[in-house]
Amino acid sequence: MPDAETSESSIGDRGSAVRDPSEEAAASKLWAVYVSEAGKYDKALVESWKRDMEGILIFAGLFSASLTAFIIESYKTLMPDSGASMVQLLAHISEQLAAVANNGTVVSPPLAPSSHFTPPATSLVCNVLWFISLGLSLTCALIATLLEQWARNFLHKTDMRSSPVVRARIFSYLYYGLKQFKMHTIVEIIPLLLHISVIFFFAGLVPFLIPINVPVATLAALILIVVVGVYLLLTFLPMWHLDCPYRTPLSYACWRLSRLSRLCHWHLPPGLSDDPNLSLVQAMEMRATEDSDAGVARDNQALVWTVKSLADNAELEQFVEGVADALRGPDEKRYVYSDHIQRLLDNPDLHLLSRLGDLFRSCDSELVSHEDSRRRRITCLKALWAMGGVLSNPKYLTDPRQLWSVFGLTTVPDIMSASERWMLHYSLSIDALIHWSTFCQANHHLAQCKADVKGGRIPNLQHVSTYVSNPRIIVLLQKLQAKLLPSFAALNGNKSQIIQAAERFHAVIPHLILLDYLEVSSVLLDSPPYRWEDTTELITPGYPMPFSDLEDHVEYVLDTVVYSHLDDFISVNNIFWRDSIIHTLLSYWHPNEPRCIPSAVIFYLNARGNDAILRDLFLESDLVVLLWTCFPITLSQGTLGQVIPASPFTRQVSVSEILTLMWRVLSLRFGPSSSVYESVIQAVRQTESSPMTSSIIALMKTVVLDNLVPGVLPLIPELLPVETAIVVSSEIHRTRASYTSQAHLDIVYNQITEAKISLLAEFLGTCCSDCLPYKAANTLRMMGTTPRGAIHHSHQFQLAKSMRSAWELPGPYRADLFGALIHCEIFDIYARTPDSVANKRNRHPWLEASTTRGSVKDTLTSFATSLSPGPVMTRVKAIIYGFELLHGS
Repeated sequence: MPDAETSESSIGDRGSAVRDPSEEAAASKLWAVYVSEAGKYDKALVESWKRDMEGILIFAGLFSASLTAFIIESYKTLMPDSGASMVQLLAHISEQLAAVANNGTVVSPPLAPSSHFTPPATSLVCNVLWFISLGLSLTCALIATLLEQWARNFLHKTDMRSSPVVRARIFSYLYYGLKQFKMHTIVEIIPLLLHISVIFFFAGLVPFLIPINVPVATLAALILIVVVGVYLLLTFLPMWHLDCPYRTPLSYACWRLSRLSRLCHWHLPPGLSDDPNLSLVQAMEMRATEDSDAGVARDNQALVWTVKSLADNAELEQFVEGVADALRGPDEKRYVYSDHIQRLLDNPDLHLLSRLGDLFRSCDSELVSHEDSRRRRITCLKALWAMGGVLSNPKYLTDPRQLWSVFGLTTVPDIMSASERWMLHYSLSIDALIHWSTFCQANHHLAQCKADVKGGRIPNLQHVSTYVSNPRIIVLLQKLQAKLLPSFAALNGNKSQIIQAAERFHAVIPHLILLDYLEVSSVLLDSPPYRWEDTTELITPGYPMPFSDLEDHVEYVLDTVVYSHLDDFISVNNIFWRDSIIHTLLSYWHPNEPRCIPSAVIFYLNARGNDAILRDLFLESDLVVLLWTCFPITLSQGTLGQVIPASPFTRQVSVSEILTLMWRVLSLRFGPSSSVYESVIQAVRQTESSPMTSSIIALMKTVVLDNLVPGVLPLIPELLPVETAIVVSSEIHRTRASYTSQAHLDIVYNQITEAKISLLAEFLGTCCSDCLPYKAANTLRMMGTTPRGAIHHSHQFQLAKSMRSAWELPGPYRADLFGALIHCEIFDIYARTPDSVANKRNRHPWLEASTTRGSVKDTLTSFATSLSPGPVMTRVKAIIYGFELLHGS
């Protein structure tokens, strides 16, 4: 024993050496989760075993006692009957006495010797069956007692240690021991043995009664047959009906045999019928959770029973809390549960809507605390939003407008108390969804009316007329300042008018609902309403808006949204939800022909300081194309040319603000197309704001040249320099088909580069006047390019002259201009630090004229002497050094 203990101790030492105690402690929380889950499972399993064993012990005790009484009577038939021998002897004596009494000598025959006793066959069968039955019953009781002890021992061992890591390993070790030694099978065998014992008892009762009374034995045999038949039926019934609650311990064994023999697979989900390892419980789970019409019907029945069983508001609140999550997930609508909730709303026996309304109104009770009242209101509002989004299906009977009437809510802030205004975040989204669902139902009825008209039937316009006459819809239509929809009740069967009204109703109303939601949300709230993105997605029509009908209203809403929060766009960056509103409205602003740009658009694009937001807007829409198309007429007429409904926010923009927007769009590298370029340039030149004009024209030409793709888009002759060092065939500019080789493309690229340097030199020359152009330094930074070939000497000379003139400007202007100029791409060739001769060969120096290069070098040298050490001085010195390296001077 000491050796064994020593060996065990050494093993423990090796284990502790392998596992780091600090790592074990760090993983305690991880294993605590396992202990919690495994403890729940194992305790539930063991408790179920203990309850089963207690029932088996009680039944086995009672059964064994009853069986023993029968055995006491039956075992006697296995031995000779001493009573029968005594009767035979007494009869013999009686005969002798009778002979003596008759005064005669009677010699009676001697008693026959007793032969060897053989018990009857019925007695043997009866006792064999009953003794086996008694043995099985007592065995079940013994194993059940042991199993209870094993279960208690299992729970005790798992609770011995407090460390989560140790407990987790003990849980795992003991549970897999249960599986290894088939304890689950033992638990299943115990009731099976008891069932066999009972059947053996009935089977032994038949031969026991045969010698006594045949009719009674026959009755016992019938009982046996019924019991065995019912038992077999209960055994096999779950194999054909997985939802059957009746089963016996033999059901699982028969199921396994049927799986191996490929039987009983027709009622399983596809793809699982050929799995031989599929257990009966697994098959039941799959059958219960499969997607089928029967499953949907069962779910609906369960939900109906649930609603009927909700007795008070606390229980109903818990149910309502799950409605929003059931109908709408984080990313998409849940259609299955939408159908369930709609069926519950349509069920006349449930009165779900009225109960929800009572639950909402109970928040006003003095019995409910303020916190509980707010929580209950939010729960009801979330459920109301979810239900408003699913009632658009016309096959259901519930009118979405009933939701508002039952809850008694309002979206008008003027009549809401200060303590209730927080509900606007919910009620605005709810209002939009309810109107959208109501429109969908009305639109469905109108489509049926339209089909009736085309089929020669009389249409029923009552439902649609009721919807259009709704006060909320009337308010929306009044915002258009035009009666787009006629009175459906007054159409009187006019086929063409009904069809036309149906088409306009379908085209206008949904967009009107969306515009109204965007407007009121932006004006009344400082943060997004409840489920803003989901609500917007739900009520956004899947077809384009008829801009000719709603153009004035779109611009009216733009004015309202932009001007009511203009300061926020200037000073606040975290207003992306309001940006999304304006971007949606701008996507609707799609004039069919050039018209004045709304002042709200100009103010927003100028005021929004986040370039990334505007760049995404331009990339995701065709707004840039529309802006450049409309810029000429906007510059010539201004916002006075707009016909916008009276708005408290409407204001007129100046020409300088329009030009500022043009420069802003160009600064993001979005220029006009070649088709509108000439009209835009002409409109800009006609303005009197020369400081802005020169910057816009220079930047516009640069951006247009940057966006040109030789071989795809034709060049604009006005942009090409008159004097050029590159010989270009006129055919190259005339047709796209002329770009037949890479050499031709290189020629065109080089000419575009020369045009950009010419533009840079020309713009720098305009900066030498008394008044600098608009954002001259920023404009310079965005001009220029990296030359890849020769540049005409006239352009080199013009650049050198402009640089010398700019150097003579006053100090602040000169520093800003030269700081922007030296960072232009044209000097990148010279500013690179050469590492090898190969680097030198890969460069294309373009200041080939020595006189011009000397002038530029002298100007940059003078500029460097005025600088303090820093990145700008480093850049200037690198350029000067590049002159010396690449030109030797």
